[in-house]
Amino acid sequence: MSRLGKGIYKRSDRRYEGRYHKGRKPDGSLLYGHVYARTASEVREKLSQVVVMPEATPTAKGTVVSALCEYISTVRLRLKASTLAVYERYLDKYIKPNLGDMKLAKLTQANVQAFANKLIDDGLSARTVSAVLSFMRAGLSEQSQIFTVKLPKHVQRDAEPLSSDEQKRLETVLADSDAVNNVGITLCLYTGIRIGELCGLTWDDVDFVKATLRIRRTMERIKCDDGGAKTALTALAPKSETSVRSIPLPQFMLNMLTTHKGTAIGEYVISLKNKPIDPRTIQKRFKKVLKVAEIDDVNFHAATRHTFATRALESGMDVKTLSEVLGHRNAAFTLKRYAHSVDGHKRQCMEAVAARRL
Repeated sequence: MSRLGKGIYKRSDRRYEGRYHKGRKPDGSLLYGHVYARTASEVREKLSQVVVMPEATPTAKGTVVSALCEYISTVRLRLKASTLAVYERYLDKYIKPNLGDMKLAKLTQANVQAFANKLIDDGLSARTVSAVLSFMRAGLSEQSQIFTVKLPKHVQRDAEPLSSDEQKRLETVLADSDAVNNVGITLCLYTGIRIGELCGLTWDDVDFVKATLRIRRTMERIKCDDGGAKTALTALAPKSETSVRSIPLPQFMLNMLTTHKGTAIGEYVISLKNKPIDPRTIQKRFKKVLKVAEIDDVNFHAATRHTFATRALESGMDVKTLSEVLGHRNAAFTLKRYAHSVDGHKRQCMEAVAARRL
């Protein structure tokens, strides 16, 4: 495209495009709007009539906290409820206690570095601190240059799945447990779905003819809008666009779900009292199952999702397929996350090749 003045371009399809600044995205990057016409003069006329949205950034007046509250108020309708809850938690739990009434005009890079150091000293991970600073950078984008601070290097921990023996012991205990434990935990072990996705499953998501499971929602506890500390179990869109997916079900799992449906109550697959079950309830039940199976304490995510991914790679599933089943954004992320499992599979493959040596 050739440029014809400020914000006006001639497109390859011979139309003219006018671009204007609408504000900023939640991550602080610029947000643009566009108008189109057959001539440059028509585009200029349209641009003159555009009501440019104010930037979602504060002036240098007021305090850091008040400016971030203003930012949240500005962008709240554009954010997922879970993202909004995270921003409010950052503000209430980390920013208010440490920066308090600090004037926005007096916020410096040294202040931000000291704030980051304090959070690290308090036991927060470098990843969490970085996320808090990213929120502040987006909300205080006029001062974004002061958020270039030094943090400890984040070390990605390898996922710690269950061993094959531990998985067998777990499944033995689950077979003698009630349906919520048996069906719910087993479903996660053999599909890799997240705990919130499990709690959000309805019978409409199970296609018994095509033997597939559709992931279309997740259940999370979100802070209520009444200003108090109460939370409510809420159905939300999955974590990302790629998390909306269809997963083929193994035959034994399809049989288990068919049997379970005959005795289940209500629309949710995993339910107590005809309403969605809280992920925290599943986690508490899981802890008890681990004790009976004599397995060391491990979080639900590692024991199910990571175990599924590891067994899948060990069984020869390619990374691209695994990535789609898990709902990752791309295969590269899956490969990085489960590199240790891939290394083990590579060794098996190399030994198989060597076994063919004459």
